[in-house]
Amino acid sequence: MNDMSELLYLMAGMVLFSILVSNSNIAFVRNNTMLMESEYEYNAIAIAQSIIDEARVKPYDQADVVNERLLIDNDMPNFSAPSVLGPEGGESYPNFDDFDDFDGLNITRTNGLGDFTITATVTYINPNNLSVNTSVTTTKKELRVTVSHPNLPNTVTLTFLKTYY
Repeated sequence: MNDMSELLYLMAGMVLFSILVSNSNIAFVRNNTMLMESEYEYNAIAIAQSIIDEARVKPYDQADVVNERLLIDNDMPNFSAPSVLGPEGGESYPNFDDFDDFDGLNITRTNGLGDFTITATVTYINPNNLSVNTSVTTTKKELRVTVSHPNLPNTVTLTFLKTYY
């Protein structure tokens, strides 16, 4: 009977050890998955921020580019209509000359983690309620940059509000 009990103890120890190894492996895989997802997310945020950084230094509107002076409130109707935001004829990324040229941007950037798809929209914002888009020209525009990647569980979206004054 003594030999049989040692065998049972050995088998129980092997079962416990295999459970421990299996749980350790699951934790290791989960940690690596989270680490890689974080790396993809950090890259997506950096890419979106780089697009915002490019756009934020551009003049507010094509009217600024043409007139090369600060417009006053009476000139606001000369701002690009909401229906024509986007690059003017002949303009393409990265040679945009004003903020709203980024509307409709759809490009791919490749780095060591693969291809990131970048889209951007520019809309006029209601000055009295900054969370509401408007269909009229105002002194505030919002740039919304979205970055996606096949290995990202969710897309990354960053926004930037540019004020004319």
